[in-house]
This record gives sequence, C-alpha cells and structure tokens, in this order.
Amino acid sequence: MAKSGLEDILPLSPLQEGMLFHNLFDDQELDAYNVQVFIDLEGGTDPERLRRAGQALLERHANLRAAFRHEGVKRPVQLIPRRVVLPWGEEDLAGVAEEEREAAAERVAERDRWTRFDLSRPPLIRFTLVRLGPARHRLLLTLHHILADGWSMPILLRELMTLYTVHGDGTALPRVRPYRDYLGWLGGRDRDAARQAWTAAFAGLDAPSIVAPGRGALTAAPERIDFSEDEAASAALTRFARSNGLTVNTVIQGCWGLVLSHLTGRDDVVFGVTVSGRPPELPGVDTMVGLFMNTLPLRVRLRPAETLTGFLRRLQGEQARLIDHQWVGLAEIQRWAGSGELFDTAMVFENYPLNSSRGLPPGAAPDADLPTVLGVRSKDQMHYPLGLLALPRETLRFSLGYLPQVFDRARVEAVVAAFRRALRAVLDGPDTRVGAVALLDPEVRGTVLEKWSGSDDVRPAERFTDLFEEQVARTPGKTALIAPDGRLTYAELDAAANRLARRLVELGVGPERHVAVAVGRRTELVVGMLAVLKAGGAYVPVDPEYPPDRIRHMIQDADPALVLTTLDVDDRIGEECCGPLTFVMDDPGTGTSLGRHSGSALTDADRAAPLLPGHPAYVIYTSGTTGRPKGVVVEHRALSAFVRHCRSSQAPDISGLSVMQASASFDQSVGSLHAPLISGGCVRLTDLRALAETAGSEPGFHRATFMKGTPSHLALLATMPPEVAPSGTLTLGGEELRGEILAPWRETVPDVTVVNVYGPTEATGHCLEHWIAPDRTVEPGPVPIGTPHEGVRVYVLDSALRPVAPGLDGEVYLAGVQLARGYLGRGGLTAERFTADPFGAPGSRMYRTGDVAHWNDAGELVFAGRADRQVKLRGYRIELGEIEAAVAGGPGVRQAAVVLREDQPGDQRLVAYVVPDPGHWDEAAARARLALSLPDFMMPSAFVALDALPLSPNGKLDRAALPAPTYTGRTAGRAPRTPAEGILCDLYAEVLSLPAVTVDDDFFDLGGHSLLATRLVSRVRTTLGAELSIRQFFEAPTPAALAVVLAGAGRARAALTARPRPERLPLSYAQQRLWFLHLLEGPSPTYNIPTVLRLSGPLRPEALRAALLDVVGRHESLRTTFTEDELGARQVVHPADGVRPVFETAESTEADYEADLARAARHAFDLGAEIPVRARL
Repeated sequence: MAKSGLEDILPLSPLQEGMLFHNLFDDQELDAYNVQVFIDLEGGTDPERLRRAGQALLERHANLRAAFRHEGVKRPVQLIPRRVVLPWGEEDLAGVAEEEREAAAERVAERDRWTRFDLSRPPLIRFTLVRLGPARHRLLLTLHHILADGWSMPILLRELMTLYTVHGDGTALPRVRPYRDYLGWLGGRDRDAARQAWTAAFAGLDAPSIVAPGRGALTAAPERIDFSEDEAASAALTRFARSNGLTVNTVIQGCWGLVLSHLTGRDDVVFGVTVSGRPPELPGVDTMVGLFMNTLPLRVRLRPAETLTGFLRRLQGEQARLIDHQWVGLAEIQRWAGSGELFDTAMVFENYPLNSSRGLPPGAAPDADLPTVLGVRSKDQMHYPLGLLALPRETLRFSLGYLPQVFDRARVEAVVAAFRRALRAVLDGPDTRVGAVALLDPEVRGTVLEKWSGSDDVRPAERFTDLFEEQVARTPGKTALIAPDGRLTYAELDAAANRLARRLVELGVGPERHVAVAVGRRTELVVGMLAVLKAGGAYVPVDPEYPPDRIRHMIQDADPALVLTTLDVDDRIGEECCGPLTFVMDDPGTGTSLGRHSGSALTDADRAAPLLPGHPAYVIYTSGTTGRPKGVVVEHRALSAFVRHCRSSQAPDISGLSVMQASASFDQSVGSLHAPLISGGCVRLTDLRALAETAGSEPGFHRATFMKGTPSHLALLATMPPEVAPSGTLTLGGEELRGEILAPWRETVPDVTVVNVYGPTEATGHCLEHWIAPDRTVEPGPVPIGTPHEGVRVYVLDSALRPVAPGLDGEVYLAGVQLARGYLGRGGLTAERFTADPFGAPGSRMYRTGDVAHWNDAGELVFAGRADRQVKLRGYRIELGEIEAAVAGGPGVRQAAVVLREDQPGDQRLVAYVVPDPGHWDEAAARARLALSLPDFMMPSAFVALDALPLSPNGKLDRAALPAPTYTGRTAGRAPRTPAEGILCDLYAEVLSLPAVTVDDDFFDLGGHSLLATRLVSRVRTTLGAELSIRQFFEAPTPAALAVVLAGAGRARAALTARPRPERLPLSYAQQRLWFLHLLEGPSPTYNIPTVLRLSGPLRPEALRAALLDVVGRHESLRTTFTEDELGARQVVHPADGVRPVFETAESTEADYEADLARAARHAFDLGAEIPVRARL
C-alpha cells in the first residue's frame, strides 16, 4: 500500500484485536470469522451496475477499506487507503441442469466462504454474482467479521440496493458518520472503574468453564442444528419475562447457564455473550457500519435452593451493574479476573433491527430495470465448540452451532434437548428450585442410574471369621502364610489365632471393642489380626515405623482395650500407649500362657457377646483435613462382601501365592491378605525390595501369582528381576493409572493380567475394577477405573445431586454393602460424608468420595481428578491440609501452603511453601519437628521460603504461580575425597536432578523418596559394580557413608552374558510396529530420540569419535539394521568392526546453533541401510 495513498491510521476496537489474534494464531486453518450474505434477485440484474454499486459502498465507508498491521508497531493498527478496487467475480450456472443447479451454487458459495482473507491486504470484502437463469441471480457478499457486525449488515444491504438504483452515485445517500468517532469514544472510557467492576464480578471464580479442552485447530467447517419454539410457547416466554421485569435475553441466558452447568458439573459457570456495543450517547450510532459488538464473559452462579424466577432476577441485576463497562476487551477482562481462557461456549441474542422489505429497494421509485429481492440470508459461524444463537421473531428460533471435530451430532442434539427442557422448566414451574431442574434425558438417566450404577447385594450378610474358618476346613495342611520369621499352614494359623482370641476375650475384648496391632511383617501380625476378629473385636493396624506422634494419636483416638506388639517394638510402642495395656505376642511367657488355651474355633458362647455381621472388623486411619488422621470403621458384612468378590473374580490367581507388600495400616492390605486367606491362597509378607533380594537368594523361589500395588510401583518393578512381578494378576489402585505408564512395563511381562481398581477406604478395599487381558492394547491416557462389582452402586452426580450424562464430569458417590460404618468418634464428619441415598431404598446411605469422574460410552468410569484438595501419592491418600497444618504450626511460620508437584514426568513430590518470620526460619529444625508427626510419605521433599504467598486478583492462593523448588544440598558439605565418593555424588545429582551434591548431603533431605532410592541403588550397582541392598542404602543415605559401606561390599551379581543366538533374529512387538510405519511412510524423524550435550573445556574430536565407536561396538542394538525375508522382518546385527557411525563436525554460532541442532535432530534414518545412531559436533 503506497504511503501517499493512505487516508487514515486507526486503532482497533477490543473485538477487532481479538479477531486479528485468532487470524494470526490460526493462519493455516479455516477462518470461522468469514461472513457470507446471500441476496437472491429476480428480474433484470445488470452485473456492471451492481459492481459499481459495490465499489461505491467501499468508497462511502472508509473502514470497509481497512487493512490490519501488527508488525513494527507497539499495538496493531488499521490502515485506511484512499481507494481500493472491489474484488468482483461472476459465475454462470444457467447451463447446469435445474436439479443440480442449486447444489452447484452452494459449492461456489462454500468455496468462496472458506477462502481466507489476508488481513493485511485490503479490501476484506468480495462480491460474486452467480447467474442461475435468464432472470435469476444470486449475489454473494463475503467479508471478514473484523470489518462489520450483524447490526451493520442490513444497513449495508439497504445502501447497496440504493446505490444500484442510483447507478453508484454516493451523493444520493446521507453523509456517513465515520467509524473513527466510535474509536475516539472508546479512548475516553474510565479504565480504572471498569477494572474494579469486572474484578468484583469475577471474584471467587475457581475455574473456567471449558467443555472441549485441547480442541486444537479448526479442521472442519462448523455445523449447526436449527430449532424453534411454537407460537404459544414463544408468547408465554415473552409474557413471563415482562411480568417479572426481565428481558427475554436474560431468560435465555439463564437457561443456557443451566445447560452449561449440566455440561460441566459446576454450579459457577461462565460463557460468552455478545453486546451491541453501540453507545447511545453517540448520535447516529444506530446507522453506522463497523464492528461495534463485543464478546464478554457472563458469569452464572447457580444456587440450588433458589427459585428459577429469583435466579433470573439476580442474573439480570448482576449484568446491569456492568452495562457501563461493556466496552472492555475480553483479553483484558480475563487478565483482571486472574485467568486465561474463561469459557469456550457462547450465547448470542440477535436483536438488531432488520429490514423486512421485499421487492423494491427502500427509497426507490418504481423502475422496470430494478430486480426484485426474493430473499436475504446469511451464513456465519462461531469459532467456539458450542454456540447458541437466539433469533427473537414472531416465534423464538434458535441455532446451535458446533465444531464437528469436537462434538458429534448426537451429542449436540442432546444439548438442544437439555436447553429445551430448561426453557420448559421456566415456563411450567418458575417457582421450581434450581437444584430440582432435571435436564438429563430420561433414557440416559435410566442408563446411568439403573444399567451402569450397579446392583444391590441380595446375599445374606456374613462374618469374615466364618469365611476364613470354612477355608481352614477345606485346606488345613496348605501353607497359608510366609513371613521373614517363618511359615504357617492354615490349621496352624487358625489354631494360633484361636488361642490368642480366647486370651483376648479374657482381657475384655469383644464386639465394639478395639485392639491395636502394632507389629511389623511377621507371622504375629496376621495371627493378631485374626485373633481380634475371632474374639469379636475390631483390629486397628498401627505401623511401628510411623512417627511417634502419629502412633500416639491413633492409639489415643481408637481407645483400644489393649495393644498387641512384639519384643522388637514393644518398648517404643509402650511409650506412646498412654494407658492401654501392651500385649507382647512373642514373649516366652505369653507363649506359655497361650498354650493353655484351646486352639479350636470360638463360638458366640465363648465371646463376651454374639458377633454379628454389623459389628466392626477393623479401623484404618486415613489422612484428615484438620491436621489429624481419622479412623474409618469397617464392619464384617462389608469386609466379607469385598473378599467374597475377590475370591470369585480373581480366581485362580488369588488362590496361589500372593504378596502383601503394603503396610497393614494401608487399606490395600485388606485385599492382599484377607482375600487370599478365604480363597486357599498363600500370603507372603514382604516388601518389593526384600522380595527382589529373596528372588535371587532363596532356593526354589516361587514367583507370586497375585499382587496388589499402585501405579507408582510399576517404575520400581521395572528395575527388578522379572521374578518379582506376579505371573498371573497384578491389581493396581490408590492413584490414577495412565496407559503410557503401564505400556512399557507390560512389554516386559506381557502375560500378566492387570486390573485397575478404585475404591476409598470408606468403601472397603476397592469397589470398581477394569480388567486388562494380556493380549489387550492399552491406549495412552487415563485407564478406566471400571464398573462396580456386585452389591456396590456408584453414582456420578452434580452439585445438586443430579446424575450427569456420559462424558461429563461429576463427583463420585458410592453406595451398597461395602460402605464403612463411618468415622470413629466423628459423628458430624460421618453425617457430612455419608448421606442419604436418594436413589436407593429408604434408609440407605451413600458416600461422597470427593473424586471426579465420568462415564465413558462403554459404561465404565474414568477418573478425572479430585473435587477437594486431597491427593494420592504412591498409593497413599493425603489431605494437603493436614500437612499444611503441621507445617504452619511450627515456630516462626506465618503462612504455609503444600502442593503436589510433578516437575518431571512420573516424579511426584510434595513441596511446602512457607512465609517465615524474618530471621526465624530453620529448615533443618522444621524437618526434624515434622518427622515426629508425619509419616515418610507425607513429608515434603522440599521447602521453599517466600516473602509472601502469591495471590490471584480475587485474593485466593495462586497455586500455579508458586515457584518450582530448587533441590540443592542443604549442608556446607565437603567435596569428594575419593573417586568412589565423586561417582556417588554424581549419581545422587543425576537421580535427584540437582546441579551438584556434596558427600555430606542426605538423599532424603534433598527430596529423595523410596522409588528414587531404588533407581539410585540400581545405578550404583551398575556403575560401581558393587552389591548394595536397599536397606544398606537407607542406613547410609549420604555419599560419604555409602562409600564406606561399598568399600566392604561384594561384587554385584554377575552381569548377563552372551549366549548362542539363532541365525535369524525376529523383531520385538514394538520393533514390528516401528518397522511397519517405516515401510508405510518411508524414513522419518518422528521416532528419533535426540540428545544434546553442551561441552566446555578442552575437547579432542577424534577421541570423542572413538568413544562413540566404542559405545556402538558395545551395544548390538546400536549397530542393527532391518530387512525382510520370506518369513518376514528380521534384525541384522553387524559386527563391531564393520560399522562406523556418522560423526560430523560443523561450525555454528550462538544465534544459529539451536536451528542447527533442530536440523540435525530431524535426520530421517533409513532403517534398512544405516545404523540408528549418528552424531554431529
């Protein structure tokens, strides 16, 4: 554009800035802001006359000639040239067969509609005249929405036809008020007042309202579903609005808010609305042409107890307070609200004035040369995944636009049905409570509540002790238990438990009495638990490794009749009992005493009172929000129902050898101990590290057939011998399982069945499960948590306890026989979490889990997160509030916040942020104090001291703004003194992702945990060739101490040695997939794994080349190519002296090296001709 031809330079309106951003951001996709108007003409139409009219229209309105520039300026501007030529095209379809003509015309329009405008090259408008017959034409007017809004279109069309009438003479029309006057008005607004108003409007908003996260670029044209209400309903809606002082727009907005709440499961939602943006104080604004409209966020807060009429009145009042501030751009409002994208749905109420004339153009004298306007229609579309357009005419008409790449038509039809139900609810019951409005399709409601939710348990309630004793009778001589201190058959285990149970009865144990069991992994642990159950009591497992303060709280809170211990922990446990008697199970005197009791089974006559299925079986403590753990009371009937299900569903593996590697204080132990013991299985008490060592040292070691674990254990199992993994079934629960985490492990043990299970302690073990057979492929992403088993019901509900549709997130509620009784001594909390079941029999209860999930199309639940601040770490359910309370309770701490971070994939760590009193923060002292009250899995890996906690604009803690911790050495430690110490310091730093570590730094103080410890031990064994056990490492966690241990350690187990291999080497399953893709697509860099090292100091390139050659020679996979023969694909391993990897050198600069690296990383390997490794220096 020549500078001399420039008429004006203008700023952009807020919405123009947004449209320019979308155009630049999505420059390769379809442009949803192209608007197309169809004008059907009949009679004599002169193409040249019409073109001159269009040209005159551009000359009349300067802003229709605008070009938009953003480069080289601080803020984007629109440049107005003095003259541009109207793009004009003609298509003659008169010769096309009549039955095909309309389709051909639509193809012309569609092609024109989706041809992108370059916003920097004016004009952003074009005309195409389509000849449909001798006296029939269709004018296509296509323009970019950045030039004009919907209000402007009737004005433009009236003026176009008038200019046609007067042969393009612009003087026949009144003078135009320029668009720059509006932009000048915008510049005089009170920005501070607007900021205050919008900030107040969005105060307390917790989350945006997103129905299609990660929707990606627009790849297909938006589609829409048109629908309308009949005349009677339309009139009734208008009467209702007027009689209550409401606008029809407000009523429709409120109904869309109800639908959006239904779609998101939230009662505080936001969607976009459009306002005309034409300020009444600007004379003549109603006849101006341009983009005045604005898209604004509308917040809708739903209160279940409020009536629909009251809700709509409040909604209108909240909007009225923002009328003077509707000129502000959406991006600025979102910044003030402290959020990014606030919404991805919109609702437009199209109430601008229309020209309803037909035939002659307005103001035109009768003229036989003038065509008759048969009809005018337009096509535009929203770029939002869902957008409702309301057209208030004689009858209410609607159009719901959607992106087909996000929603299929059936899903959108369901949204339409929900919206119509919302409208009908307002008309039929305006006094209905908001929480009682049902938008879910009745058939879908029946599916999720009846077909998918599970079933009631029709079997009679049982006592666990009966199930166990029946198994003893079936397999008395079979080994039931293997522990570090010995083995017991079923008969021996039963007799020992019976003798102890009789003694416990003498000591006052019976139904509704608790007995703490503070025993490590020994036979006494299981004997003690069974004995308490047989005596009629409820056992309370207390992990002896817990911190003293936590043990003390658990024992005080449970108020047990006595505490079962063993000699190795009795002194320590006794100090914390504060009253209850300790009973030392392995004391010689105890053995003598118990020998005098019968080993036969107890009957109710032997107990203090009859044992009923409704009596408590155990109390397990879980993390609590108040800073103290809470005890969950589980009854015999719940425990029996759970283990019965495990016996039938997990057979035969559960009847083989099981591993109980979880602490007895963790509810995962219920399924790994009690279920095998009623199924004829043998239970090995151990942890994974000890099991790995046993696998290599125990003669005749038998691999387990069944094991329970958490997804975090997969990384640990991957570092261990394959014998540690079960051969039959692995059950995973306690935290989210993702396909990309599971798949690599399954490649190493492809024959194992994996069961992803779900269930909180309050629902006994687990109550939903998803089975993954060995031959089933698992896709990346969340693995479903499955379906409920018999006797369990599951609901996914919104905040008003209404069922949500499949695919929509809601909170998970559980009901049925496996529900716990409640929380020990906490009636208020029990009443809050265990509520009446509105869908069950009278008197039934349901448990509010706090978990968020959705139904998939197969009727399985998919976990989506937490509704509260509870997290799951390595299988443990943790209330962050409990840790925050402990941290904040320390001296010198003014504020504290704790988050679970995953700064590296798969490495989750708790991080505590503190605001200390100046000069009073002592991290070492804080760690020591917390170690007395928090178990290891709840200890923060890092502490970050801040001057203040970051807050969002609405005053809430901005967790996203909390800085990532820097894990560094916390002591002024010594430098390495020996090569071994130096290597250990490097390995510590590598595993912990730290820049450096001193020999005196403690692994766990640096943020390490048990899973990372396992990785480090593996690296030490490999690097130093020394035998090192996990226990040895835990006892010597600094490099200095560990170097001493390693000095006296033996050599590591013999490494794998080469064996004769077959002449033909087949491909692994993963290699077969990649080879197939290579053959299909040709050489590609898609699966390259580039590694970049930045080196400093003296470098000898030839030495580096030789080192690379040695590495390739050492690893056969690095000198392998692939080919095919008559049997299929095979590997070709080349001799070490027969290959030389490509080693290139090149010069680069600081400015260019990143681009050079990217080019090198994009090298496409020919897998059939070149080895899969190369280097560039």
